[in-house]
Amino acid sequence: MDKSEQIIDSHVILRALLESSTENMVILSPKHEVLVLSKTMYGFVKTNFGVDIIEGDNILDFLPSSNCDIFLSAFQRTLEGETTSVERNVKGLKNTSLQLEYRMSPVYGFNNVLQAVLLKINHTESEPSTLLSELQHRTEVLEAIFDNTGEAIVLVDKDYKVLEFNSIAKNRLLKNIQKEIFVGADFRDFLYAKPKDLFYKMFADALAGKSSEVEVPSKNIHDEEYWFQANMFPSYNRNGVLIGVAIYTHSIDVRKKAELALQESEEKFRKIVDVAPVPIIIANKDMQIVLANTETERVFGYKSSELTRKNIEDLIPERFNSTHIEHQNDCMKNSGACRMGMHKLASALKKDGKEIIIEASLNTFQLNNEQYILAIIQDVTQRVKSEKQIANQLERLKAISWQQSHEVRKPVANIMCVNNILKVNDDITFEERENLLKLLYEATEELDVIIHKIVSYANSSE
Repeated sequence: MDKSEQIIDSHVILRALLESSTENMVILSPKHEVLVLSKTMYGFVKTNFGVDIIEGDNILDFLPSSNCDIFLSAFQRTLEGETTSVERNVKGLKNTSLQLEYRMSPVYGFNNVLQAVLLKINHTESEPSTLLSELQHRTEVLEAIFDNTGEAIVLVDKDYKVLEFNSIAKNRLLKNIQKEIFVGADFRDFLYAKPKDLFYKMFADALAGKSSEVEVPSKNIHDEEYWFQANMFPSYNRNGVLIGVAIYTHSIDVRKKAELALQESEEKFRKIVDVAPVPIIIANKDMQIVLANTETERVFGYKSSELTRKNIEDLIPERFNSTHIEHQNDCMKNSGACRMGMHKLASALKKDGKEIIIEASLNTFQLNNEQYILAIIQDVTQRVKSEKQIANQLERLKAISWQQSHEVRKPVANIMCVNNILKVNDDITFEERENLLKLLYEATEELDVIIHKIVSYANSSE
């Protein structure tokens, strides 16, 4: 088979391939002439432009004049060995708009010599429309998120120029400093007075790739203080190149002022508790001490820092632990005041190991959904000691009373009896008088001994 026969065979094969293809394809000579085209291409041109295209026609005759220049440029690059693609909008029958893609590839013959150009025409009207719709939808979603996130967002480039911002940022700046932000503005013109130095530090950190977060107070144009939280992040493009700094801010004014008010209330409460003349301890539900005043330190010998690392059980002698746990559980279950210990008294343990007697009033309360117990304590060791001494004295007085009613009465009765005898009997003999005086003396001595005994017993510490 000679070369011409090979060419003819190749041409026949190529025609058969194109006729069976479902794509809009045509083989063009370097002079833009139609060498072979697919049935699909013929039908596409006939349907959309109302003309017949056959082999030997010049493809330029079927192109709108406005598309010829760009088509020829792409065709020339293809002749130079480059695969090209051009997308253009053209007018079809009844002035319909068609979005067409002209894709051209070089076709090589023997000895790798370029012989022709393969042109594929794709009708892309629906595809760009779908992509455009999807892109528009995504843009709207992003804008909705951007504007409704609840945070003020500003994107600033390395030179502080505003690249983008959301409506929250715009409205907040307008409200607080009465300045309207815009793309291209110098963001430094919108800084609040108080945290400027902090801004520059955070901005430098973000440019160095470090994110940061801070809560800061500021003042608006009306000199009203308010709090906001600022976050700064380095912002990169899809290639990892730093394009600027993303600044997120949101108001924490209500929360922060509530926290400060709570801290102020706690501080006032601590001061009130601290000046109380009796020991006061506050413990959580696990009986861990969270607050103890100065008087508690004085009574128990612990510093406040030591007490807040201890449990209330550490202040109770070990032998009473089980009773104490049972009692504290009852107090935690039943809200309101309660007493600790039998008969309102209990034993407590000081830091030096000495035991004291205390009277403790307990009360439970809730704070931030946490249950606490407040204990007001009185050291009654001395009072109990004094009460015992009084009780002992009463016992002694009872003993003295018994002695008075029994032992003292005897010598007193004897004295009174002798005295009566001497008064009513004038005829008593000398010897009888002497005996009576002796009895009187003995009764007096006995009385004296008893009195000394009573005095000694009364003064005795035992």
